[in-house]
Amino acid sequence: MTVWGSGTPKREFLYVDDMAAACIHLMNLDKTIYEQHTEAMRSHINVGCGNEITIRQLAEMVAAVVGYSGLIHFDQSKPDGSPRKLMDCRRMSALGWQPKVGLEEGLTLAYADFFKAHCGDKAYPSPLKNYANLLEYIARLETLTPWPPSSECGMFNKNKQHRTSCDDTVY
Repeated sequence: MTVWGSGTPKREFLYVDDMAAACIHLMNLDKTIYEQHTEAMRSHINVGCGNEITIRQLAEMVAAVVGYSGLIHFDQSKPDGSPRKLMDCRRMSALGWQPKVGLEEGLTLAYADFFKAHCGDKAYPSPLKNYANLLEYIARLETLTPWPPSSECGMFNKNKQHRTSCDDTVY
């Protein structure tokens, strides 16, 4: 797998359900409380987790979640982008909201949901050997049948090898 850049830039990630919960939290705040934490023409509130991870760490985490054991190459001829992107989410924290889903859990849930959407009840996400709570997170999505998915679900190419994209490339 090739990743653009050096892998050193840092990014912050937030699970979509946490973003939705943050919006609901803000909408349900009493107007007086909201106004105590904002000013006219400066009423924006950043929503984030307050933690950053390098692109290298992210690539390694995604590989672990999906069961990818191949090499990860960082193509330094491609741009890195901004060195850091981290939200200042102190206002949101002061208003009593914190994210509930960590990055590894969010990636696991997203991967499980991907399989469910593309394979129905025939799929089960690749288990992580070092992630003790995986089954608890998978249970949130519904009961799924055991891994591996059948060849009919579309996650295998014509040679019955696992694929991770819509073409026949085997990774």
